[in-house]
Amino acid sequence: MPSLHHTAASSSAWTAELVQLRLVEAAITDRKMPGQRYTRTMAPSWPATPLHEFTDQLHWDNPGDGARERVWDNWEKAKGAQPIEVSRMEEAQDWLRWLPQDEMQCLDAWAKCDAFGFPVAKIRRKIGFSKSTFYRKVNDASQRIVSRLNREGVLVR
Repeated sequence: MPSLHHTAASSSAWTAELVQLRLVEAAITDRKMPGQRYTRTMAPSWPATPLHEFTDQLHWDNPGDGARERVWDNWEKAKGAQPIEVSRMEEAQDWLRWLPQDEMQCLDAWAKCDAFGFPVAKIRRKIGFSKSTFYRKVNDASQRIVSRLNREGVLVR
């Protein structure tokens, strides 16, 4: 697989490959995030809504309950998600919202499987699509995102 940064730097327009690479990158970054992650195999949409806002967690009034310490401890144990990675992850995850549900589901599943080496066939069967339909939806979804990114003049980064 080509390096995302190398590919992006040499291209002035979005391609399906770049969109797919960014979604795989987003899945990897999501795994680096501290705290409880959204763990369902197939998420209806990304990202999961946090239970508490950042400021709520840091300003909880009862220091004796250990809530603040647990938050900091979770963040300290994070596997290194950098702010730029989180921003890129959120951007890519937002693209999925532009898609019809079935295309979003297939592209999201494909990216997660590619990111972590999970068998696509198992997920594909679980969500009920034939191999050809699944990959057609992945490709159609990628092209739909490419068209919108290029139409809106979003810079490749």
